[in-house]
Order: sequence, then C-alpha cells, then structure tokens
Amino acid sequence: MQPFYSVNSLPTLNQGCFVGSVDCDISPTTTPVTTTLPDDPCYDIDYHILDDETRNLNYGRVDNFCDGLDYECKSPDWKGSSWYRFDGPGGTKIPEYIVEEEHCNTFAPGWLMGTHPTILGETVERTVCFNGFGDFCGRKTGIQIRNCGTYFLYYLEDMSFSTNWYRYCSDSNLN
Repeated sequence: MQPFYSVNSLPTLNQGCFVGSVDCDISPTTTPVTTTLPDDPCYDIDYHILDDETRNLNYGRVDNFCDGLDYECKSPDWKGSSWYRFDGPGGTKIPEYIVEEEHCNTFAPGWLMGTHPTILGETVERTVCFNGFGDFCGRKTGIQIRNCGTYFLYYLEDMSFSTNWYRYCSDSNLN
C-alpha cells in the first residue's frame, strides 16, 4: 500500500518540486525536435479516393451514375465538392481528350480540356467538359489539379445540375 502524504509532509523529491508548487527551482531542459516534411508535395491536403472501376472511359453505361449529392444516381465513391485522387482499377487521372457519350457508367462523361500540370507541387486551374446531348462540351465546370509526383489531386465540384447525367471519368494511362 502506498503511503499518504499531506503537502506539508511530502518527502523532498524532484528537488522539492511537485505539481502545484510555486517555489520550484528546476531549470527546464529541452531537446530540440527536428522535423522533416515528407517528400510528397500533397501531404497537407485531405482528399477522398475515387476508385469505382466503372469510372473508366472504356466502361459503357449500365447504372447511369452521377457525381451529385442531390440525386438517386450518386456514384458510390462520390462525397461532394472536395479534393479527390483517382486510384484503383478505374484509372488514375482524368482523360485529356473527349470521352464518348454513354461511357464511364453515365450519360455525359467528364474529360479534361487541357493538360495536367508537369511541375512537382504545381496547382493549375482547368476546365472539365461533359460530353452529352450531342455536344462534346455542352456542360463544363472549373477544377483545380495538383501534381503530387506519382499522382494528381483534383478539386472537383458537385455536378448537381437540372439533370443528373454528369460524372468525372478516369483513364488508366498516366503518360
């Protein structure tokens, strides 16, 4: 059993200092902490993963998913406007060329008008076009893309328009 001490009868421990002491004469010693930032230029961005294989540009239209929170057709991996990384069997980036209508498991698939950033850590603004209703860029939205070295991050907007047939596509080719 541990002995009980009153404050007045505490044995001299820790050079007379204890929790709540006001007359403590111990100089604190600190050890410098060295931190190094990770090599990943995107370590500071929280993001979601888009990994549904039906996002791939070669996938046809079966379930007719969309990237909007307001619709029953919401893609299983969509979380609303946010930063995203494409990963998994569907692909790793948004294609830089027109994707045919009724692909990527939607009616109007989204493709990147422009190119991905080439400089490590660079963030660029680009436009995603949605190919539908006979117009390869009938609906479009602005996005941000960040080059993270071995992958890209995208700030994607929720596609809640008057119709629910818009979805961001993915491509397996990283070149």
